Formats: sequence, C-alpha cells, structure tokens
Amino acid sequence: MALNPRCYAFSEISNMISTITRKNFKLVCKELAQLVQLYGPEADKHLFRCLISYVDFSPDGRNSGKDGQVQLLTQEANALVSKPNFSSLLCYAFEHQENKGLQSTPQLLPQVAKVLRLSKIQEVVFALGFTASSDPDLCSNATLHLKSKLPEVVRSFSDLSSGLEGGLGDVAIEVLHMLLTYLIQHTEEETGVSKDTIDAFVQSLRRDFPRERVPVVLMPLIYREQLDITEDRLVPVSVVLPQSVSSIQLADIISDIGYIATASKQDMVEILKDYGKAQVTAKCIARVLGMMAGTVTGLPESTPLLGFSVEDQGAA
Repeated sequence: MALNPRCYAFSEISNMISTITRKNFKLVCKELAQLVQLYGPEADKHLFRCLISYVDFSPDGRNSGKDGQVQLLTQEANALVSKPNFSSLLCYAFEHQENKGLQSTPQLLPQVAKVLRLSKIQEVVFALGFTASSDPDLCSNATLHLKSKLPEVVRSFSDLSSGLEGGLGDVAIEVLHMLLTYLIQHTEEETGVSKDTIDAFVQSLRRDFPRERVPVVLMPLIYREQLDITEDRLVPVSVVLPQSVSSIQLADIISDIGYIATASKQDMVEILKDYGKAQVTAKCIARVLGMMAGTVTGLPESTPLLGFSVEDQGAA
C-alpha cells in the first residue's frame, strides 16, 4: 500500500518524537522544523498533538524517560504564543491527544504551567487560548483559572514597582493584543479585573507605545478614544458571507484539490472539517459523487485512492 507524502511526513514526525533523547535532540529538532516548514500548519498541529500525548501532566507524574519530549514541548511552547493560529493549535493538540490519563480537570492548567515552566504571563496566555476550546470542561476550567490569574498579571503591567523587567516593550505584541481584546470583550465579573485596573494598564501601554510608534494591531485598542472607535466596534459580530463565498460547493473544492483528496481517510476527514459539518448535506454529497463519476480519466497509475494503489487493486 502506497503512502502519500503527507501521511509519510506525519508518520515520521510521530516516530521522531517517540525516539527523541537528549543525545539526538538537536538533530531531531532540525528535522522536525524542516517537516513543519514543508507541510505547514497541519504538520505543526500533528507535532503538538504528539508531544502532548507523550508528556505526563498528572500531579504525580515524573516524566520518567521522556525528558526529550518535555524539553521539546517546553521549547515549542515558548514560541507558540506568537503564532497567528495559537489558540486553534493549542486546543487541537489537547482535544485530540492520545494520552488517556490526561483529563480536562481544574488541575490541568496549573500542571501544564508547572511541567512547561511557564511564566505568569505565559500561563495567562495559555488559559486565554484554552477558552476557545470546543471541549466544554477544558473551556470552563480555563475561564476559571484565567479569572484567578489575570488580575495579578494586569496589575503587574500597570505597577511600575512590580519589577517587570524592560517594561511592556519586552512583552510580545501578540500577547498584549490577546490580553487587551479579552479585557475589552468581557465584563469585570468575567475577568476579575476592575475598570480602574484596565485603565491603568492602558495608560502603561500608552507610555511604552506612544502614538508615533505604536504597533498597528494595538492602535485601535489603546487609542480608541482619539480614533473615535466605540467599544462595540471592537466586539466581534456575526458576518454573513457574500453569496459568492458561501455558495462554494464541496464538489468544486475536491475537484480543485484533485485525486490526492481521497488518498487516505484522514485527508478526506480534514477536508470535510474545513468545509464545515453543517454544510455537508445529502445534496452536497450527491454532487461530490457525481463529480467523481465524471472525472475518472487521467488518473496516474501511481496515485493512491483511499489508501489503495492501482497495483493493490489489481492484486485483489
């Protein structure tokens, strides 16, 4: 049975993570980085999912024999917060991990912070990421944990005597944007942060980021009064897609991707997830089958369909 390049790459990622040690750490990291660069966000998601599956986050866990996985996950976690797909990547990794002992309990986030040696700011950012989880327990526990930790972090930003080295200019812009957005979109009861504390936080940001050199993504959040931007305009609203966008058919997408779309069950599952479960109707499936029936010519003999190569089918 022939494996398509994507499945082979994911298999290689799994194997390398399972065999990583302190001795081969640098070499494995280099090879993993090359695979992620080649296969993009999906490979990155698979990498994190595998790492989460190997690391023991239980209170009595000692990560015996898994120092390499812990070291790599700690290293990747530091870079994770600056990625544009941070929340989706983090949630996917924990929602699809294969560690049966890992449960969405109130102790999970404190243990993650302990094992990965997260700073207070990173711990808050991870909690923010988990609030987007489709797992209700994970989302609920993250919200409660965030409410207990967020006030202290925001106050530390606002207090010049807090000992925060270098000021807010040393904090990743993505982190500041996430914090501000969350504080603006949620009430004091939800965040545990008072309006006075938020105002002091914004003033600290204005001090460290004057208007002439403030990052574009922070401008509407910390200078919204001067820009005449009301708070309701910063809160996400539901958007109705234009007919030209919402009417894109699954059959057209699969046709554009080509035969490789059905190279494996996982490939097809990922396409259906991206398209949207609610939009996959009987009519939609009928169109896909009709498209497939009408495009059976021109298939190279080396191209696998549903995991079976042409040779395999002939042997059967």
